Amino acid sequence: MKIYTSGVISKYLAIVEENGHEIYFIPGSLVDNWIVLPTDKYKGAIIKECYLNPWSSGQTVRKYNKLPAKYQKVIDLLESGETEKAYKLFNN
Repeated sequence: MKIYTSGVISKYLAIVEENGHEIYFIPGSLVDNWIVLPTDKYKGAIIKECYLNPWSSGQTVRKYNKLPAKYQKVIDLLESGETEKAYKLFNN
């Protein structure tokens, strides 16, 4: 699995936002996690924090044509203001 820096992820998020994707933010311990919803033309993505060592972490990207049901539940929790529960479900 390839690990990306937060700078690369920031550029990726800017591009997908320009292409009309809806993006959800889930706070992480060192770097943030994101859910990018798919559109008709482009895949969605799950961007997760990945442990490297006690002082740093990176991020991994997994793309989907259709997001798994687990991530829809995370989005529902985020929209209802239950960020802590969303974080726990996202990281299980």
